[in-house]
Amino acid sequence: MNTYSHHYFTLLKECVLAKAGIKQLIPSECQKLSTLIFASTKKTVSETTLKRIYGFALSKFKPSPFTLQALAEYCGSAGWEAFCRQDNFTDKVSAEENTWQNMSLRANRTTQFTLQSLKKRSGIPYNFTIDRKFMTEHLNMFLQSNKTATFFAAQAGCGKTIGLCHLIENLLNENTSDTFDKNIILFFSSHTINSIGSDYLNLGDWLLSFLGFPSAKSLIDLFAENEEKKTKFYLIVDGFDEYMFKQDQYISFFNQLIDIVSFYSKYSWFKIILTMRSSTWLNYKYLIREQPLLSEKWFNGFMLDENKSTNVLPFDTDEILAISRNINPNLKSEFLPSAELIKNLSYPLFLQFYYQNNPDSFSIAETDHFSFYQVISAFAYHKIYQGKNSMEKVLLLKTLLEMIDYKSNTFAVPKILFCEHIRQYPVTYKELIANDIISEENCSKYLVYQEQISFANSTVFEYCLAKKFYHWNNSRLDENLITQVEHLIGKSTIKVPVIKWIIFFVINSNGYDQFGYLSHIQLESSQRLEVIIFTCQLLQKKLAEPENQEKLKSYFLQLEQSEAFNFFLSLQYSTPEYEKALHTLLKFNLSNKNKILIYTTLSLMSIFNLNSCQSNNYIEELNKFPDEDLDDFIVNPLVCLDTIYSYLKYGIIKTEGLQAITHLYYNDYQLKKMNPADYHYNEVILKLTLLTFRLNDHPLKELRFIKTALKHFHHVNIKENSSLNILYLGFQANAYLRAGNIKSALRTQSRFLEIQNSEYSFYTPFMKVFFSMLSVRNSLQNQAGKVALLQAKTLTAYCAKHGFNYVGVYTAIEYLKSLKTEDTDTADINEIYNYVLRNIRSSGFRLESFMDENLKNKLENIISNRSKVA
Repeated sequence: MNTYSHHYFTLLKECVLAKAGIKQLIPSECQKLSTLIFASTKKTVSETTLKRIYGFALSKFKPSPFTLQALAEYCGSAGWEAFCRQDNFTDKVSAEENTWQNMSLRANRTTQFTLQSLKKRSGIPYNFTIDRKFMTEHLNMFLQSNKTATFFAAQAGCGKTIGLCHLIENLLNENTSDTFDKNIILFFSSHTINSIGSDYLNLGDWLLSFLGFPSAKSLIDLFAENEEKKTKFYLIVDGFDEYMFKQDQYISFFNQLIDIVSFYSKYSWFKIILTMRSSTWLNYKYLIREQPLLSEKWFNGFMLDENKSTNVLPFDTDEILAISRNINPNLKSEFLPSAELIKNLSYPLFLQFYYQNNPDSFSIAETDHFSFYQVISAFAYHKIYQGKNSMEKVLLLKTLLEMIDYKSNTFAVPKILFCEHIRQYPVTYKELIANDIISEENCSKYLVYQEQISFANSTVFEYCLAKKFYHWNNSRLDENLITQVEHLIGKSTIKVPVIKWIIFFVINSNGYDQFGYLSHIQLESSQRLEVIIFTCQLLQKKLAEPENQEKLKSYFLQLEQSEAFNFFLSLQYSTPEYEKALHTLLKFNLSNKNKILIYTTLSLMSIFNLNSCQSNNYIEELNKFPDEDLDDFIVNPLVCLDTIYSYLKYGIIKTEGLQAITHLYYNDYQLKKMNPADYHYNEVILKLTLLTFRLNDHPLKELRFIKTALKHFHHVNIKENSSLNILYLGFQANAYLRAGNIKSALRTQSRFLEIQNSEYSFYTPFMKVFFSMLSVRNSLQNQAGKVALLQAKTLTAYCAKHGFNYVGVYTAIEYLKSLKTEDTDTADINEIYNYVLRNIRSSGFRLESFMDENLKNKLENIISNRSKVA
């Protein structure tokens, strides 16, 4: 007998240990065993070979004829062939080993070895990892069912393996002293069965020989004996994925696994648990689905995606914080990262890379966009740029990126179109799949073939696409790169993430001179706000690096009335996050004019949020600038802010600001000489001017000023849907209404409502608040009181969240002014009135500046009288 037999080799290994008097071999005893074999046979079987034989070294291993001969001689046989012919010896060994207890001990040894191997390979030290609650619930539901097999499917890096290790440890811990030798848990990874193909065994036969059974009948007999004991047998395989094998080999193994499920499904205590990638399940589930009776034996868990290929949850906030506190017990218990960062770190592999980047100073409290983007960069470095096939991986990914149709937002390429490139780089392609950079999905339907290739993770996809643009454009943001982005991506949903990555590359390389091109990128208002906040957060991080401070600060000194600075500044971006962004910009060496614009914007934002103290602080900052710098604007912003503040705080209207605005529209030479860039640079001043002039409460004068400004907006091609134009149109409609010109008011209102309906989803919170305020006014004008009430309540809640309490209070007062007391519930009146009082009194401003005494007395009388009646 010259052929290799896994079954007899297993018996030989047991015999070697028995001869050496070793009950359970540990790695440190392999040297001792090697010495014993040499002393007996004068043949050397090295310590390394013995570690491979007994599974202490991870490798595909088939012993050489010399090794088989030496081990057989050590056991007293003439050689390997003679050992295999010893029927009496085989029967004796089988009789001793074919017991439930011995099978349990053999399986437990394999399970413990697999556990230790996988735990040591954990990216985050295993003792810092946690049980996954959803996996425990999944397993419990499976065990309570009559199903035979289940699986955990998700892309690589989702924590399947470590979660499974925790599950298995819990199963082992549930074994009491009475059941320790009864419940069998056989756990191994796909690496263990990788050598089956070379042994010409199928999965079922290999399982039998692995457990020490020469035939299926002997195992069935043992199962029959167990039927009354009701103990359990768990067969658990980690990483049962197609990329681990040749394709025809994997299909064969999958079918053999199906046969095992079918054969042993009559035993309710026999359970199979697998982990695999989503693409594996998606591509091969048809082998199960085409057999309805077999499909009923598979427990799918709770599928999370439309393709029903994933049933593994990402980390939730509590899990991220639990792991973080395991790593760093000093982490503050009350800290909660931003929702966006929680979403990013919910992918376990990214949390792993973040830990590996900060093993000695781990603190999720310090996790910011810059840190997270460094995590993704580290991921790409390890998975793409390292290894002997790195160049081929880059070229293959570049080709894939060029074949994607971005404007359809599908981000996948039909495999049939990519097959030539796969043939060109087959090893590289398989490595990209193994590293979970790309994945294959077979979404074919009846009469429709649809197998496609896509990036396995959306964040990695965004990184790779941005890197392609940036790297192949000489690592520079310029007009050429912007043209490529616009041509290839257009208005795709991936545009903003790609732009953010490009900005990260620019800042990380200290290429601040490229900021001038940011304003050339075609972005909607809400997208631009997102990019501004992101950019300022990265700049804030860079400012913390001493070696970058001076270069970064000095660069911003050059941005005197430039498009680069215009990109960052607009009143329509007003949000709490934008306020932080402006404070970041103030840390740079800005010109006086740019500082004045920022402080003006911050003061106005404070007024919008009804914060008189903060607004006054910014006004005091403006007072520190020379008069010539303030007067260099079309209207002095300090004079306008002081006019608004004095009225709200003290009820005094200073005429200096109103006179300056009147002079501006009567002598409009300053407006005439301005070019489009000047208008963008002075946008905040023009909006401030409009808000200030409203205090005059003279609708005809307001109309004269607004018409003059709109004429010049049109002359320099200010877009109709720009926030500047819309704000002026809204105030124009209001002025027409107050002047009694209802027809013109409705005509103007229709113009900006058309703009609103077509662009609403892209507007910033500021513009949405403005449109909502106008909608409430329309409802009041149309005497739709109940609709206006609902709109007003919704708006006030939104204003509180985004820092527009002034608009909320103004809208609430407009609603209260229009009340028909007999149709309104007292509770609603009381709620809105208290909302107004609460916000104004806490603001530090004067109540009478918002609400006259007559309205106040009217509302209090209504509330008081109805309370008495009740």
